[in-house]
Amino acid sequence: MKKIFTLMVTAVVSLVATFNTAAQNNDTKEAEAKKVSILGDSYSTFAGHNPEGYAPFYPNDRNDVTKVEETWWDLYINAMGYELEANNSWGGTTICNTGYGRMDSSSSAFTSRVDMLGNPDIIFVFGGTNDAWAGSPIGEYQYEGWTKEDCKSFRPALACLFDQLREKYPKAQIYSILNSELREEINESSRTICKHYGIQLIELHDIEKQNGHPSIKGMKSICDQLIQAIGSERLIKPAGTWKVPDISKAEYEIMYKDIDNGNSDIDQFLETNPIYEQFYTPACSWYCGGSVNNITASSCLKPQGTKTYDAENLHDFNHESAWAEGVKGNGIGEYIIYEFPGNCPRVTTVMILNGYVRNEKLWRENSRVRKLKLYYNDTPIGILELEDSRTLQWFDVGILGNGLSAKETAVWTLKFEILEVYPGTRHKDTVISEIYFDGIDVH
Repeated sequence: MKKIFTLMVTAVVSLVATFNTAAQNNDTKEAEAKKVSILGDSYSTFAGHNPEGYAPFYPNDRNDVTKVEETWWDLYINAMGYELEANNSWGGTTICNTGYGRMDSSSSAFTSRVDMLGNPDIIFVFGGTNDAWAGSPIGEYQYEGWTKEDCKSFRPALACLFDQLREKYPKAQIYSILNSELREEINESSRTICKHYGIQLIELHDIEKQNGHPSIKGMKSICDQLIQAIGSERLIKPAGTWKVPDISKAEYEIMYKDIDNGNSDIDQFLETNPIYEQFYTPACSWYCGGSVNNITASSCLKPQGTKTYDAENLHDFNHESAWAEGVKGNGIGEYIIYEFPGNCPRVTTVMILNGYVRNEKLWRENSRVRKLKLYYNDTPIGILELEDSRTLQWFDVGILGNGLSAKETAVWTLKFEILEVYPGTRHKDTVISEIYFDGIDVH
């Protein structure tokens, strides 16, 4: 039977203010970010981020979205660690050539903007809302031989659009996003045509809106629903590492006590071993406002004498303790879950002491993680690819969490699942010494 261990963590601990400087002194390994392009209407606009002359809706005094960082697409791109290639979104535009008042909209229709998306790896088509609101003709299903007249209707225009995108961007992954509360014939047509072209349709639901457009809450919901629908298998390599020196916590504390006596050795030590300042020296950090409600593990190794291997060891800021999974073999599929308060500052960085780093001998004898699958609220968002080194490794994971304005009870979680390991020379048990965090919304 799997055991669940819970830890209430509220302590404020230290992180080094010179985090980025230290990163420059280590080998940095970053996976090339995927490029995202958007073909959309007003839901995807923001002034200064769309082509010149296009009509943006955001920002707008009738909606609480005032920053580009609050838009669905910026939230998603940051959460996934991607890059924006092009945002070709134009307020009030339709997919077909018939706009409001039955006017000819062929010059602004989605099909007229296919060539303006750059060189993307991922394309989001977020349209159909204005076709529904304008009462554009629905037409018949048609999958070839389109004319300008054919594309005055929604069904032929959408099929023509997908065909053009497939031809123009053969290597890109295309997703179609469908707004909530539209005419059912628009919904059903989108389902049928997406199925014909093998394009994933993401049907949104429960999107909070102000003046007919997503609010801050609605934008976040769109982002969350995209992550839920698409998931991620992206590999995230360490952004940097710090070596773990062979000095115990007790030895460090003795050294640190001498600082008031003018001991310069401590300053020199911390310059080359910042990991100790993070754990054992009071300083300002994400934990000044951030906290973890509890930590659970799918299994834990039974105590060995006085040594325990419980889930709480993962977040005790002690490099000499550790969690070890407690099943036969290397623990593939075992996992750890961190639960955060709903209004906790958001997380951008995951920091991991991989293996039993207490000393070199224990580190080599026990198995270490090679790949950890990271889930945000049970949705996979990436795979952390750890080095086989006795170091603190940190990973840039995008922006995760609800933000300070959320309710405390709206808890969110990060789950870490073991996918692959580096085998130990003596024990099969897979060990992790620490997993903790850095982020934003503090100070």
